[in-house]
Amino acid sequence: MRERYTVMFQRHFPDVVRFIRRRVSAAATAEDIAADVFLVAWTKFDPEKPFDRPWFYRTALNKVMNHWSRVAHNRDIETAFARLAQEPPSPGDILDRLAVEQALARLRPREAEAIRLTEWEGLDASEVASVLTCSVQAVWKLLSRGRATLRQLLSDADAPSMDAAVRTLAGNHEA
Repeated sequence: MRERYTVMFQRHFPDVVRFIRRRVSAAATAEDIAADVFLVAWTKFDPEKPFDRPWFYRTALNKVMNHWSRVAHNRDIETAFARLAQEPPSPGDILDRLAVEQALARLRPREAEAIRLTEWEGLDASEVASVLTCSVQAVWKLLSRGRATLRQLLSDADAPSMDAAVRTLAGNHEA
């Protein structure tokens, strides 16, 4: 059992840390949350039914949401400024990055998360549905509404195209 868990751990841990790191500002916090995710995995581990990547992302997302609830902190423009202060400027324009951060913060949380899971984590609609515990049709609705709102918010902010801006921002969140 321990060997199968170790294989699962080695396969998924780096992805889970990156997933969490994109949602919290401190690397140490991301590693602590990832450890909690794998503690849950250990307590529920069944060698005959190992967990898949969407299960880890769903569990990590729940842990991240719990984290933000505990510290009563929302992702807002101050977080964007703090991150900019810690990271060197990227090839993308800093103002465009701020516009995307601000626009994502103004979306409904599930719409923003569906976009992040699709654009940043590279999940398909069925995997996003598994993480968000909803139907694939609901994911498409979340993505459609979220992208439409993002386009409007970014056009109001005079930012570049939504797709380019979101992907640029995603690249700047990689660990």
